[in-house]
Amino acid sequence: MKIEYIIEFIKVAETGNYLTASDQLYIAQSSLSKHIQTMENELNVHLFMRTTRKVELSDYGKIFLPFAKNIVSEYQKLEEALSEKKNNESNIFNLGVIPSMDGYDISDAIREFQNNKDGYQFKIIEDDSLYLLDYLTTGKCSLAFSYNMKELDDRYIKIPVSSDYLCIVVSKTNPFSKVKKISINQLSNQTIMILGSYCLEPPFTERFRKSWNQSHNSIHQQEISFEL
Repeated sequence: MKIEYIIEFIKVAETGNYLTASDQLYIAQSSLSKHIQTMENELNVHLFMRTTRKVELSDYGKIFLPFAKNIVSEYQKLEEALSEKKNNESNIFNLGVIPSMDGYDISDAIREFQNNKDGYQFKIIEDDSLYLLDYLTTGKCSLAFSYNMKELDDRYIKIPVSSDYLCIVVSKTNPFSKVKKISINQLSNQTIMILGSYCLEPPFTERFRKSWNQSHNSIHQQEISFEL
């Protein structure tokens, strides 16, 4: 049974006239009559008693009317709920981030955006840079904050938002403790313990190791930095 037919039944019951009801519903009177007959055939009862002057509800029609109104009311609530759900989903933004995002004020940027754009919600997906690239490719993320990745092709737009530097931690007695900036060349004869992959992203450690291996043959001072 179509919800439109139930709405039409209610209108005929309220007006007591097919012509008036059809005018208010903006449909032909013949179509309205066919729709009511279709409902009566489905229910196997007569909903109206027809006379030459007016149309009155039958006993079955009187029973059906409150149910019809309730059906229409609940259907309208359903449509509103579905519409609200669709609107909310359209404002959900899947955002990929690296585990260390708080160190780059990404959380503050997200909060500021939400304060200025009411109705938008973020679904945060936290993972390593390489996985975030896959999420962008598959559409799981719409945008991702990640470490600089050279393998990005023309399908992506890369916008640098922050920069960072690798720090060497030494004891106070170490000669380098008095130096503000150290190049890779200066560390060529030193034993270095580098952070694991759980602290540094693979692309960054690879750049460091490459520069370290080349430092013995380099005559230029080098600095290691990476961009988000």
